[in-house]
Amino acid sequence: MGRVELPENPSDLLEDVECPPDEILAAIREHGACLAMEDVGAVLEWADVGIELARKTGAIRLARMLGYRGSVLRMAGHYEEAESHFHEALSVLGDQSPADRADILLRMVWLRSDQYQLDEASELADRAIYLSKRFGSKHQLGKALAAVAGIYYAKDEFDEAVQYFADSQQHLDYKASPSSYYAVSHNLAASLVKARNVKRFGRVFAALKEARRTLPPRAKGARAKLKWVEGLLYLRLGNNNRAVEILSRLFKRFEGSPEECATLAVDLAKAYFEMPNLAETCATLEQALELYRSIEGVNPDFVASIAECLDGLRERTGEYDPWDVRDCVAGERLAA
Repeated sequence: MGRVELPENPSDLLEDVECPPDEILAAIREHGACLAMEDVGAVLEWADVGIELARKTGAIRLARMLGYRGSVLRMAGHYEEAESHFHEALSVLGDQSPADRADILLRMVWLRSDQYQLDEASELADRAIYLSKRFGSKHQLGKALAAVAGIYYAKDEFDEAVQYFADSQQHLDYKASPSSYYAVSHNLAASLVKARNVKRFGRVFAALKEARRTLPPRAKGARAKLKWVEGLLYLRLGNNNRAVEILSRLFKRFEGSPEECATLAVDLAKAYFEMPNLAETCATLEQALELYRSIEGVNPDFVASIAECLDGLRERTGEYDPWDVRDCVAGERLAA
């Protein structure tokens, strides 16, 4: 598949293009995959143009674009709209292309993992893996393995997540989709950090390097995600000052996403706690709690775990610390 240079203005694609080739639609999807954190509105505008073009050229192309737009909405935290797009994509697809059906199901797996509906995510993943093995490519199977890894990550089973992300990385075709390779490399690094196995931390730097290599220069939000993982790595290694320095600088990059800022605040609180600096730990957890309470659809158990931890720290009972706070999957969203 050749690479297509997209015009600066998305609407320009609607001119003089009556039957767009697959390369154009693939270029639209790849263009936005690593840039969704920069300007969701702009990425959705490109997706809308892609959908308009795809409607003229068949159900399979339309289903692919609907699925892509749904994933952008998921990454932005608009879960109901994302769900609607995925169901429309499956409806449009009908009985055509089992491999494309698998791709839509995998997008739904990530949505269910974000919503912490992990039993349903596992069921969808089983169906997607079956279709990917029977009808898809090696690259498709790599994406399916990554989705399974995401479920293990959400379950806090990080060793299993590492295994599946590593297997996924071996299956993916970097040339076919640099953004998919970036996502898996990022997620492998994040899982290695969460696994808390210091002997394996050398692999984190290698995974971060691989992820950076795949990113376009404009993907500043994606690069910030990698920096976030690096900050967590320093925290695991006991370099708390360096962790605070890195994590505290990232709020400006994610200021448009309350979910990301809330989870970042929890991670920064962990670094302050390890220094130790109880005042900054409590202040940062307060920031996280306020942000989480402002987000619609966040699992109340996550919010309660932060409030309980904060109360315990204030009372200095010694029973609580920020490491007890459950990760809010809606906020600490893996790249996908």
